[in-house]
Amino acid sequence: MKLNKVAIVGCGRIAGSIDDEMPAGHPCLPYCHAGGYAALASTTLVAAADIDASRRASFCKRWGVSRDYDDYRVMIEQEQPDIVSVCTGQKLHAEITIFAAEHGVKGIYCEKAMCSSMAEADAMVAVLERNGVAFNLGVNRRFTGLFMAARRMIADGELGDLKWAQFTGNDLLMHGYSHAFDAICYLLGDPPAKWIAGQVAPYSGRTTPPIHCSYDPNTNRWDRDPGGCWATIAFEGGAMGQAANPTGMPMYEWQVVGTEGVLHIRDYGEKIAWRKGDGYEKLEVPFPEYPRKSPTVGLIENLLLGMETGEPTRANARVSRAVTELCLANAESHVRGAAPVGLPLENRTLYIPSH
Repeated sequence: MKLNKVAIVGCGRIAGSIDDEMPAGHPCLPYCHAGGYAALASTTLVAAADIDASRRASFCKRWGVSRDYDDYRVMIEQEQPDIVSVCTGQKLHAEITIFAAEHGVKGIYCEKAMCSSMAEADAMVAVLERNGVAFNLGVNRRFTGLFMAARRMIADGELGDLKWAQFTGNDLLMHGYSHAFDAICYLLGDPPAKWIAGQVAPYSGRTTPPIHCSYDPNTNRWDRDPGGCWATIAFEGGAMGQAANPTGMPMYEWQVVGTEGVLHIRDYGEKIAWRKGDGYEKLEVPFPEYPRKSPTVGLIENLLLGMETGEPTRANARVSRAVTELCLANAESHVRGAAPVGLPLENRTLYIPSH
């Protein structure tokens, strides 16, 4: 068995300490990147980089990392890792991914959102594919037993012909709706989107009072990540998608509607309501059993498989680019007065920062 060397860029919460915020026995544990690698015999964490010396030292002490750097470029060149985890803020994701892919790294686990513009996403896809680098974005629901079981049911035709997939929840557009749109696309089988129409909320975060954010047409940039509000998506094949935040309360729920059934998914809780005959008769049936396993570990295992076989990973660069495009195009629709925006998005330089 090959032992893959791992280097982490960014030593913050998602890299090594988010597990402290979760209750013991939580089905997602280990959730942080370092914990995921530590759980696998085929990966070893050899180095970490962060510009904050204190944060870097704390991370390395906790995870037994003996070599640390203040410059990720030097780390990658000297350590020659097989895998790089990108755990910095979103604004650096494209830069780090491109550098790693051009300097011998074979696999990249990048936190969401993928990047800040479609120009960056296009550049990432090009360099990853040119160098044969496996890539997974940290949209972990693709790697949870619950969502994987739901996807298998849908792929097996249990819901009939798919008509609708909906997300209800409250989060920021790039930071959180990257999860929401990704889960919609995954449950539907990742069909290409034809257009999206919607609006975003002109505030960023859940602070009191909320922080206002705005779009500057002169720079083609938002100054902050806006709140996700609502969107309607038309997919090739006829299915529609919707994302909505009707209450402003933090919640995450999905619903998939087909000609023969309706599937409700709540994070860590689920049910199926089957429709029969004329649609008025319903039968509640239990959700099928599925393995409870850390999605972080599952994501890394899928990345390793892609590195070994060359097969597309489940949250590969093209899939992740498509989801990123939905987020950016939703903001573009907002600027156009909620008019439908055709895909691919023409405005490739529209830029939205996030944390």
